[in-house]
Amino acid sequence: MTNWCGQPLANQASITVDFSYQLQNEQHYLVMDVASPFYNDPPAPDCPAGQSCQNLWNYEVVEVFFLGRNNNYLEVELCPHGQYLILMLSNYRKPFKDGLQLQFKAKIDGDRWLGKAWIPLEYLPPDVNFINGYAIHGSDDDRQYQAAYPADQKQCQEPDFHRLEFFKEIDLQSIIPHRLDKASSHWQ
Repeated sequence: MTNWCGQPLANQASITVDFSYQLQNEQHYLVMDVASPFYNDPPAPDCPAGQSCQNLWNYEVVEVFFLGRNNNYLEVELCPHGQYLILMLSNYRKPFKDGLQLQFKAKIDGDRWLGKAWIPLEYLPPDVNFINGYAIHGSDDDRQYQAAYPADQKQCQEPDFHRLEFFKEIDLQSIIPHRLDKASSHWQ
């Protein structure tokens, strides 16, 4: 990862996000495993662990955006304290569904945290084939915005993780044994 503008981060430990497929109780999931540094800055949000939390991007989070056809995309935010936020968006910054439920577990271990989220496949937008990942931590002037695929230097302004043109291709079909081209009822 780099900062939002593509510049290297000084003394930053790595963040990894891995994906796998799981069938559990007849439900199909994209499993997202996160391993990240833990900064505890800002402190935990005032939401119960294991539940959806509005405005989670104001806290320490790792985020992944999944982009499908017609600029429909899913935003998944995971917090080391156990909260999450799932947003379904249509076009640039136009959420039409939030508060979706998710199975998510997080564990803080010293200066690292591990998270595991089971994302129901029906949450993914149809023809999902682009992705970007981000991490946010720190407060006030020490706020850090990191990106897997950052903005280019010419277009680097305030961090805006919804800049779909910076997303890169991903082949989720290689790990998921189901077609991902049909819109679930969530996207209709």
